[in-house]
Amino acid sequence: MYYLEFDERFGGPLRKFSWEYLWESPGSVEVFSKSAQGRKILLWEVGGQAYFIKKFTTYRHGETYGASNEWERIREVRNRGLNTVCPVAFGYSKNRAFVITLRMPGYSLEDWVLKHECTDFEQVVSSLATYAGRFHLLGYAHQDFYFSHFFWEPSSREIFLIDFQRVRKANNPVQTTYYILKDLAQIMFSASFFLNNSSFSKFKEIFVETYAQHVPLIRRRWFLRALDFKKKKIEKHDLKRKLSRIRILKT
Repeated sequence: MYYLEFDERFGGPLRKFSWEYLWESPGSVEVFSKSAQGRKILLWEVGGQAYFIKKFTTYRHGETYGASNEWERIREVRNRGLNTVCPVAFGYSKNRAFVITLRMPGYSLEDWVLKHECTDFEQVVSSLATYAGRFHLLGYAHQDFYFSHFFWEPSSREIFLIDFQRVRKANNPVQTTYYILKDLAQIMFSASFFLNNSSFSKFKEIFVETYAQHVPLIRRRWFLRALDFKKKKIEKHDLKRKLSRIRILKT
């Protein structure tokens, strides 16, 4: 059994294709892969339009949910007025699923640092903080709030967010605080990883001040201490993962 759904606004050009044709996506190029988790992303051009296809091929713990959740949350967040990818199509079968979106405009915040020398620093950081604040005010938790998932579109001067497979809503105030803390620690980890100490201090100052206009919780001392503690835990985990990879390469 196959299920195939197209978005009313963006799905038109691909409606003529079958489920299997969309799955095969002839001429597409792989741009990202997590084979152990059964996911990969391909870039596919059809009729002069570029699409991203996220394929799910291993339906282990959470993978079926991840594909459908990505599709539903993208559309939900867009309808709430936040910038993200344009949804095109969603399909699944017994052991496969895909989500097709239009290619994201602009460039990731990683590239903003590495290739664009942090142009428009204050505006990018304040826009990022505003987006994060609005996202959390709506009750969402991303759980992967790293620079690689935020895009800056220089012509419209706006922030976009991608990768919605793990996005969820908190069920109670304690859970809300936990998820906000986790999301913001991931942003701070990314900022401290890619920026020098001086730039990171400036980043944190602008971010906290702007984010607090939406979620005042970030001004509380205990929360800032907890945020710094969580960021350091991510740093330790990242270091352990890198050391593990080095040991594997040496064997």
